[in-house]
Amino acid sequence: MPDQTCSHTDAHEFIPLLPYYVYVLTDPRDETVFYVGKGKGERAFNHTTEVRMLIARGTALESAKHRKIREILDCGAEPKAMVVARFDDEQQAHAVESVLINFSYDYEHSLTNSVRGHGAEFVRRFGDSSVLAGIDIPARVRTNDGGFRDKKIEALQAAGAYELLDRIRDQLSARGFVWRNFEAGTPDRPFDPGASNGCLGVMVHIEGIDFMVTFSKACRPGVSVANTPATRNAKAREGLVRIEQELGAEFRVGPPKNTLIKGEGRFRDFEHTQRVRANGKPELTKPTFDPDNLEALFELLGKFRRILGAPPSTPGAA
Repeated sequence: MPDQTCSHTDAHEFIPLLPYYVYVLTDPRDETVFYVGKGKGERAFNHTTEVRMLIARGTALESAKHRKIREILDCGAEPKAMVVARFDDEQQAHAVESVLINFSYDYEHSLTNSVRGHGAEFVRRFGDSSVLAGIDIPARVRTNDGGFRDKKIEALQAAGAYELLDRIRDQLSARGFVWRNFEAGTPDRPFDPGASNGCLGVMVHIEGIDFMVTFSKACRPGVSVANTPATRNAKAREGLVRIEQELGAEFRVGPPKNTLIKGEGRFRDFEHTQRVRANGKPELTKPTFDPDNLEALFELLGKFRRILGAPPSTPGAA
């Protein structure tokens, strides 16, 4: 038999073999796996030897595995033993053996194993997609005690986010931009990004289009389009096209996203970074700005105002 302590890839390189392994026995007639096992040394080759000895003694073949091997031998072939993986310790090998028996192969219909393996009660069975206690990750339980909201607000406070929001509002007013809060009872309320969700923002109205300036505790303001009824009309859509024509494809506005309001997503991001997902679609993001250099943010809003043809209004909030 071959040396069980090492293997070689060429004439000069020898790789020590880990002692424990998981293997499968396959039917050479159709390459199907009919048995999964764990062993060391020459264990994977012993099954066929065992069957031949039983046949020679005239002993009945009681296990499904032995009968399968006999069937293959009667056809003039031999089962093929293939090592799947090797391990330092037996516990690791037991775990992988159990996963192969129960999940990777169909224990009920395809394998001849008499048992499911160690720890099988914690392994999902082949074809079973149901929710399983002891296996599936428990569903997150959310309470309405305000703890989630309070933690988000505390994080915003600790990061100085509320102070940043005040600075942005003050600068918007000083530069003649019309901005709005998300007051309760107004049509703007559903577009509030939500401090309880860890996000602050302000809506900036420029020539019929509502833009959003939002940020989280990271305090990096980003600009997107609020998909308000005003922003969805024909004139506003034409204005968004003009912005793209003037500033380039990275300012093309993507489809509505986020929570639906009367069937429409709340926000639309720009294709700002021009990243492409694996499916070929652009990854829509928003241009973001350093809180220590807000001038760049106001310059972008100023470009929007110039392109859309809106003159500066009287300083102040709407």
